Amino acid sequence: MVFCYSCGTPFEGEPGSLCQSCSSKTQVIPGQSPQKMPPLGWFVFKDGSQAGEAVRLNGVEVTIGRSDGACHVKIANNTISGEHAKLLKSEERVLIADTNSKNGTYVNGVRIQPGQGFVTLPDNAELRLGEITLRFKQF
Repeated sequence: MVFCYSCGTPFEGEPGSLCQSCSSKTQVIPGQSPQKMPPLGWFVFKDGSQAGEAVRLNGVEVTIGRSDGACHVKIANNTISGEHAKLLKSEERVLIADTNSKNGTYVNGVRIQPGQGFVTLPDNAELRLGEITLRFKQF
């Protein structure tokens, strides 16, 4: 059985198609529902229109950006690229990569260069995407 990456609903479509439950364009994950898997962690928005909002990061890979449907975490801000950054669970670590964003991805004030690949996102890190600042909490 496969499950929608975003909402955890059993999924019968092809990868990249829209989930019938949540309308996310998403990957499918074989086996256990990502909603039942331990999450990667949480983001807490520090500023912007989503200030104070906490977002649970489910699954093994999370795309962050402005694009409807293509991103698991949507940030409604013009300084955020359509697909701005990607998180990946690797054993006990969470990794992040900039996906060629226009306004940059910074971890604790250090810019991740587009094309640099994945770097470790430490627990309690301050993450800045464009003009938006988030706090990352790992489980």
